[in-house]
Amino acid sequence: MKQIVLSVLAGSLLLFCLALLPLSSQMRPPQPLTLLLKCPEGDCPLLQGIPQTAGMRSGFVRLKPGGTVGWHTTGQNEEALVVLRGRGEARVEGQPGRAIEAPMLVYIPPATRHNVANTGDEPLEYVYVVSAATLAQEQTASPLVPETYWPTHGWRSSTPEAQGMDSEVLAQAFDYVRQNQIPIHSLLIVRNGYVVLDAYFYPFQEGLVHDGASMTKSITSTLIGIAIGEHKLSSVLQPVLALFPGRNVGNRDERKDRMTVEHLLTMTSGLDCHVDHGEITLREMMQSKDWVQFMLDRPMLAEPGSKFEYCSGGMHLLSGIISQTTGSSALEFARRELFQPLGIEDVIWPSDPQGVSHGWGDLHLRPRDMAKIGYLWLHQGRWEGRQIVPAEWMQAATHAHSHPGQSNVEYGYGFWVYPQRGEYEALGRGGQRITVTPAQNRIVVFTGGEFEPGDIGKFIGESIKSDQRLPENPAGHARLAAAVSAAARPPEAPATPMSKVISGRKYVVEANPRGLKSFSLTFSGPSEAVAHLESTDGRVEQRPVGLDGIPRLSPGGRFGLPVALQGRWETNNTFIFDYDEVANINSYRFRLTFVHDDVSIELSEKTGLVEAKFHGKSVGN
Repeated sequence: MKQIVLSVLAGSLLLFCLALLPLSSQMRPPQPLTLLLKCPEGDCPLLQGIPQTAGMRSGFVRLKPGGTVGWHTTGQNEEALVVLRGRGEARVEGQPGRAIEAPMLVYIPPATRHNVANTGDEPLEYVYVVSAATLAQEQTASPLVPETYWPTHGWRSSTPEAQGMDSEVLAQAFDYVRQNQIPIHSLLIVRNGYVVLDAYFYPFQEGLVHDGASMTKSITSTLIGIAIGEHKLSSVLQPVLALFPGRNVGNRDERKDRMTVEHLLTMTSGLDCHVDHGEITLREMMQSKDWVQFMLDRPMLAEPGSKFEYCSGGMHLLSGIISQTTGSSALEFARRELFQPLGIEDVIWPSDPQGVSHGWGDLHLRPRDMAKIGYLWLHQGRWEGRQIVPAEWMQAATHAHSHPGQSNVEYGYGFWVYPQRGEYEALGRGGQRITVTPAQNRIVVFTGGEFEPGDIGKFIGESIKSDQRLPENPAGHARLAAAVSAAARPPEAPATPMSKVISGRKYVVEANPRGLKSFSLTFSGPSEAVAHLESTDGRVEQRPVGLDGIPRLSPGGRFGLPVALQGRWETNNTFIFDYDEVANINSYRFRLTFVHDDVSIELSEKTGLVEAKFHGKSVGN
């Protein structure tokens, strides 16, 4: 019976749709439908609609070449018929794409996504009729939801409830951060293309770029995919050494000749590369004169493809390959082919002495721009009707290719993949994440200074209650808004401890990994001191230090970004001094123990980058 009814409905609607086609110019003004139109050069055609009559709603779209239209049916009863005339491709969720070569009827069942792209040279006519079985329920059920929009010039935002999420649960995450003093810097959640939460935690500030650390590896991978799509590279199977024909490579053998681009992408190069002892191979590479040559010269320890070994230097080789094949650094190539189309302008990405962008890390972006990249990945590399990254590349990059040896975690092409959770992510030390969950149409961006995002992620997971719109919760939303506002402000100062003042003495210190040459601390009151720091590279810094538990921000750190300093007396003669680079991730702790004219210094960095002990001596006093 269901099939008979549908056949009758299909026949009636087909006749109705075909009857509409020549009448498009006489149609009445548009009804409140939520179709998404994306057309070339921002010039979208007029959407002309039919009034909601006879239990239906309908409309007509004329798509210019290169234009797309997409939406999906909702509920359990809403279904649609579409008539297409022109050249292009129609895609219904769960079915292969079909070429449009003649007038064609497409049936769209309930709760199903639908896309049409005009790939021809002439306008494509698109007529749709949506059954109104759920029109009476539209006050309580979700309306037609746009398939996508493009946040090139800014994100749309909504309440969490409008996207099926619970504001109260999200507010609890802020309680957890405060109670456990989690050093998170920002949290951004996008669902269904809408920003539902955008929070910044003092001392990090909205509008600043943040170091993505090894999240950069996923961007480098994406750029390799773009280069292949533009035929700068033929495939991931190209041998690495063949891409550097002008170099004499040390320790060359048959295994190294077999090493391919794919082996670098999957961390299975077989090169002598180690992540222990603070990424010792990376440090040695950065101390060499030619970083790409250093990595090419590494001996082989294993057959390529046989063993996963996390290797940041291998990712720098990929950046070198981008420079070699495109004639541009990865930064320049990304500005032109990735960042500019997405509307990303504020970028910091340092390079090695030869101008090769750091392929493994140090790319700084604003959190909202990190989310744009996640949105590009979520949509299989497509942006504003343009396939920026080949869709087949995104499919390959976000699926497992190698096995790090951890449970429930795989590695793709520069992406960490979680098959059981249906997620993949770009991941960097210190808590940097761009996490994409396609089944929930969700992107989450974390930045921080050494924390475990999963501890906060559990609140995000629990907040998702439905794929449908929830009733608005004004009280919950107000609580969440207050939590976001409070997170951005400096905390209230605790009681100021008594401290023995040592003020104005200059201490010259031994050689150390931080490059500190000398320092002095001037204590002008119970709540604030001034640190004067000289480095071996000639930098001189004079910065305020909070003594009341509140870091003091000051400008002019690395890459021009601010730093935050605070300190406290641990004992009568031991002062704990924290130098936090915030958006640059690194957070150094100096434990200074003063005895007469001498100082003993224990240096550590929160993410494990540095650990050292050295001494200093007072001079000029």
